[in-house]
Amino acid sequence: MSTQSSIPKLWHVELAVVIAIGLQLFLPEHVSVGPKYLIAILEVLLLVGLRLSTPHGSSVPSHIKRLATVTLTALVSVANIVSLVLVCRLLIDGGPGVEGKKLLVSAVSIYITNIIVFALWYWQLDGGGSGGRGTNQAPVDFLFPQMGTSDSITQQPHWQPTFFDYFLELSI
Repeated sequence: MSTQSSIPKLWHVELAVVIAIGLQLFLPEHVSVGPKYLIAILEVLLLVGLRLSTPHGSSVPSHIKRLATVTLTALVSVANIVSLVLVCRLLIDGGPGVEGKKLLVSAVSIYITNIIVFALWYWQLDGGGSGGRGTNQAPVDFLFPQMGTSDSITQQPHWQPTFFDYFLELSI
């Protein structure tokens, strides 16, 4: 599979990260780790890191790009976990100016962001990550239902799961 044919598949990932950025900006300040714009900036950096970590000519070694992308994903994961803890604490203990409706909407936003972040993790770890896609590597680390059927689409030449496959597996 050529590098050119794997690059358009990145739009799924970019769209998901843009949605996560929007969800982060939607959260109230009291359920965000620090200023919500700081986390949104981290997510924008993640978006840039994902674009840079795709296989194409670059002077930066691929292991450094991968480390940066995984680190940014980890930071977004931690921020999402802390936001979840803050929402749970406010749901249980309450607080001044806390509205139940806003907390429930925040919880749904955090849940959707969590699905996006875990899909990012799986997409980055499976098959050598985004840097391993588009190369001659054939390892597949996760088993999808379509891989277990006799008339599997995975028998088609160069089939690889896309980010959307990971997202759908996690959201079901």
